[in-house]
Amino acid sequence: MTKTLKAAAVIASGNATITFEDQGQDFLVWDIKDRKVVACRPFQADLWVGSEVLSFPEVGKTVEIQMPTDRGGRRMWVKYPLVKVEAFRMVEEKAP
Repeated sequence: MTKTLKAAAVIASGNATITFEDQGQDFLVWDIKDRKVVACRPFQADLWVGSEVLSFPEVGKTVEIQMPTDRGGRRMWVKYPLVKVEAFRMVEEKAP
């Protein structure tokens, strides 16, 4: 399977880990399961988790999301382009 086909299969599944270009924002990585943001690193999980990813995540492009209804349900484009899209690999946080 070519790299392009493999990436398309990962994205089509609705499960992916995406990395945003670092422009000094407080979030860089999202884990997406069934098109929902289930984790956000390193910060702002309370803002982004629960959002639905509406657009097809592609390297070099931005993603469109819809915020959960308890946060207004607003549709928006995240202004930071993606630098990596890979198979879902949620990282579990360790308790202190």
